[in-house]
Amino acid sequence: MLSLLKSNVLLDGVLHICVFILIFLIWRYKKTKDKELLYFIAADSFYILGEFSYDIFGTLTDIPIDFIFFFLFFFCIFLFFKHRTKSLLKNPIASENSDIKTWVLIVIDYIIIAVFSFMVYFYFDRISITSSLTVSSIKLSMITNFLYPVIDFFFVGYYITINKIYIISDKKIYIPLIFGISFWTIGDFLFAYEDTFKLKTNDLGSYLQIFGIALLILLLFFIKKSKMDSYYTTIDLYKDNSKLGNYNLLINSLVALYIFIYIFIFIVFDISETLMRPLNIGGIIILSLAVLRQNVINYDLHYKLNRMSRDANTDPLTGLYSRKYAFTLIQSLYKSSLYFNMKMSVLMLDIDYFKNYNDTYGHVNGDHVLQDIAWLINRSIDTSNIVCRYGGEEFLIVLPGVDKINGIKIAEKIRTNIEEHDFNQGEQSVTGKITVSIGGATADSKIQDEINFVEKADAALYMAKKERNKSVWFSHA
Repeated sequence: MLSLLKSNVLLDGVLHICVFILIFLIWRYKKTKDKELLYFIAADSFYILGEFSYDIFGTLTDIPIDFIFFFLFFFCIFLFFKHRTKSLLKNPIASENSDIKTWVLIVIDYIIIAVFSFMVYFYFDRISITSSLTVSSIKLSMITNFLYPVIDFFFVGYYITINKIYIISDKKIYIPLIFGISFWTIGDFLFAYEDTFKLKTNDLGSYLQIFGIALLILLLFFIKKSKMDSYYTTIDLYKDNSKLGNYNLLINSLVALYIFIYIFIFIVFDISETLMRPLNIGGIIILSLAVLRQNVINYDLHYKLNRMSRDANTDPLTGLYSRKYAFTLIQSLYKSSLYFNMKMSVLMLDIDYFKNYNDTYGHVNGDHVLQDIAWLINRSIDTSNIVCRYGGEEFLIVLPGVDKINGIKIAEKIRTNIEEHDFNQGEQSVTGKITVSIGGATADSKIQDEINFVEKADAALYMAKKERNKSVWFSHA
């Protein structure tokens, strides 16, 4: 028994790598006195204790003593990330729905890697596994082995999240982060499958764990080094323009590798229902999840494009249409009114003495007035009408299907509602009422185009402002 334990320790390549890394970390700490290296030293020490306890106690007891040390290893890395965020700046442009999308994609990718790992495991043990697809007795160690990949991917999601919340210059860590965590996760899955089904994959899981932990240590050093950089960026692992290039490449590669494994087994080995059933089921799951994750990305992209389009076409203060977008609508409506011989009117509205108001009560209160007037205009017209902020304190109102008589009534309704509204803003009371002047015009044969149409309403507004708090309609006479 003692010789077996010695053999397990001596043949544990992961343990050897971690010991060499610990020696290096202690040397660096004595040389630099960098206290943040203590997080790495503690994490590596716990990982060594976890590997050592598994080699010693794994064959003696079913209690997963090693899980305690491995959990402490992950906890030390988590504390390092948490400590690092204390000195970082907040990212002012973080998307409000990015966290939900990120964690949904993380879960999908986790399942894809889990199924892909089983396919790799099945490839190495394609004959013997067919008689061991069910486990007669489930032990606690089997359950804890499947928790390690979950924690691996938790760190991917957590790191992406803090990089969206804070401004960080970690562009150099993309490749070691993604490939390190991904290979490590696959290695943990292979190890879990080996322990569950008591079969071997030529120690591929152990090699991937060695590769993964080496990349993770490299990642931590890159993170520390990047703290001194002057170039800042933010991380979104799922954006096509991320520093990695395209994270979808990794998942698409896994799908391609699965197809290769499927075709290889299909051609080289005898086809049997028992042999091909796991591959068929795994392929359906992987391909379905690959389509699902792309739909999640497409939905998020569609949401952002819609929001950008909305922001480009609306005034951010009042929520009304922008002047440029309003003229696009007017052009279409004006041509339609001529073609279908339909009435159409426009109103130009200007706030009386608004500059004096801003000088007296401040621009903040002036912004509140603009917002209130936008709300009053919308409340005074039909939903089929179009309102835009023309510029400054001027508003343009388009009234499709409205003739001169009804246009005058709408203009008076708007003017009266604004005159009667209480514009009291906070602690400073407004002395007197705020009024507006309105100029209107109705489309007829003498108007040349939509631009000339608005100019006629603007000319009527000029006449109205001579007397203030009045609505005037344009006349050719």
